[in-house]
Amino acid sequence: MKKRDIFTILIILVLAINISFTTVIGTENNEENLESEWTILIYFVADNDLENQIEDLLLNLEEINTSEEGIKIVIMVDKLSSEGAWIYEIINNERSLVMSFGEKNTANPLVLEEFIHYGIENYPSEKIMLSIKDHGFGWRGICLDETNDNLIMNTNGFVDALKGNEIDLLLLDGESMASLEVAYELRDVVSYMVASESSIPSAGIPYDIILGNLTQNPEIQPVEFAEEIVDIYYNEYPLQDCVTISAFNMSNIEIVGDAFSKVTEILKDKMEQYRNIVAPARDHSLLGPDGVIASTNYMVDVYTFFNDLQFIPDPDLQNAIQKFEQIYNNSLIAEAHSRQFREIPHGLNLWFPPTLSKYQSDGATINGQFIYKDCDLDIISESHWVHCLMDYYGVLPESFELTSDADSPDDDGNYTLSWTDSAKADTYSLYWYHNKIIELNQSLTLIESDLTGNSYNVENMQNAVYYYLVVAYNEYGHILSNCECIVVEIPPNENSNNNGILPNAFLVASIIIGILSIGVISVALYKKKR
Repeated sequence: MKKRDIFTILIILVLAINISFTTVIGTENNEENLESEWTILIYFVADNDLENQIEDLLLNLEEINTSEEGIKIVIMVDKLSSEGAWIYEIINNERSLVMSFGEKNTANPLVLEEFIHYGIENYPSEKIMLSIKDHGFGWRGICLDETNDNLIMNTNGFVDALKGNEIDLLLLDGESMASLEVAYELRDVVSYMVASESSIPSAGIPYDIILGNLTQNPEIQPVEFAEEIVDIYYNEYPLQDCVTISAFNMSNIEIVGDAFSKVTEILKDKMEQYRNIVAPARDHSLLGPDGVIASTNYMVDVYTFFNDLQFIPDPDLQNAIQKFEQIYNNSLIAEAHSRQFREIPHGLNLWFPPTLSKYQSDGATINGQFIYKDCDLDIISESHWVHCLMDYYGVLPESFELTSDADSPDDDGNYTLSWTDSAKADTYSLYWYHNKIIELNQSLTLIESDLTGNSYNVENMQNAVYYYLVVAYNEYGHILSNCECIVVEIPPNENSNNNGILPNAFLVASIIIGILSIGVISVALYKKKR
């Protein structure tokens, strides 16, 4: 055999071996990346006093046998005592380190977003569950990173990190995160949410039991899995006095928010008037002694609070509350709580500080990150809840009356609008519209703003019907006056700029037409005689 032939054969053998090796490796990678039933992503920010729970959680996860059970478990942890963050995978009762990083600010939403993308891309599955584990702060957010300015991930931040990832089930493993403010922000981001509206026991969510059960039934649907998590969590802590847990269908939260806004729209001007009903309702619906829950304060159960307000003698308010309760119950999948809470918890909390000073001070906790009315949460900006709070605290401008000296009807288009003092008001704005004004909106025409007096002269108005409204403002909000209607009907002889010296326009036209008519007739008669 020639050397050239031997060399050719050797090349063919090497290529064959190489192809076979590549095929085997490629097959193994494909098997690892085959789509499973569930991918469980756990984002554990322990760059704080929860660091001592990291090893316990990892050991518990190692109790779960994921082999051939259709689930994948991936966890990212951040420690306080050492710089860095790590991603582990739990495979067949073993912990495998798959990625390590230098120091990361895990309160940064971009870090959470990167972890979610990594998990979804590298561990594809039919269904995704994300658990965010750390201290929770209700409407403010979650995930406290003490080595990065002691800041937390605000609600807008973690919601943005979740957007576009088709997460089937979100487990918020932090205190007070079952919040109406939070749930409404997540309404279009996740399919189902499980969270607690109060504190979490130090041992935390029993992942070993929850995920162990999942390996026995990986085909379970997200809605059923959410309900199962509620049952397991509640049964794990039967003697705890702080356990609350609930699961919601997030596709219905939009209309829950609409119903909430309707209640607050009716309630906003009644909080101070019916303080004798509102205050006991608030106290009764508080979640915990003096409303203190871990590091967040003054949460009421929104369902119980509204239910207690039905003693306010207003049929519209009562109907709005009943509609809210009906829609709310249709959205609630499951709820459980310790017997010590009695009948109070129904699944979602709402922030209701007792006084204005508590509203201002507690709203700016966590290094002054937060001002409730300015935190850009949809349910706050779209509803009248802040107005309700300010009315309850009695700091809004008080009711006042708008009048005028116009005749009825007014015959010259000149008149003065006057209003009584609105206690606690700093400035006033004056508006007009061509129909009765029942609310402040963009269709109104602003005449003047930042007025500090109590009157305004209106001049040279034409024949028409005018509706006026004054709005009193201070730093906490505003209040509307009554709507004042003025009809302007200037008599015809006063429409001239010469005070009646020139004839009425109609009379002049009549005379001209008469003269022209006589001329035409005279010409006709003259032609006839000829």
